[in-house]
Amino acid sequence: QEVCEILMPYLHFAVHRYVLHDGGAQRRRTPAVDLSGREIQIMRGVRDGKTNMEISTELGISPLTVKNHIQRILRKLQVSNRAQAVARCLATHVFSADDFDRAP
Repeated sequence: QEVCEILMPYLHFAVHRYVLHDGGAQRRRTPAVDLSGREIQIMRGVRDGKTNMEISTELGISPLTVKNHIQRILRKLQVSNRAQAVARCLATHVFSADDFDRAP
């Protein structure tokens, strides 16, 4: 009983430190991604390896609009290229399971 009373403050501190720091670091590694529906459509095209021209034709918008969307997506995801953007979307579950059934 005495040992438990001695150890309890240390255990409490260890759990508290884990929740605030170590557990928080895990959440920071894969932050929630708030992409619009159109941005998710564009990211599906990027994931499938399509060019801006192919994505624009598929969605009925201009290639410049696709480029602007991709630049905005990169900023939102805090990444520097398309591959990193796809990886972040996969890590944060932006794509639904049936997206992969339709992927080529």
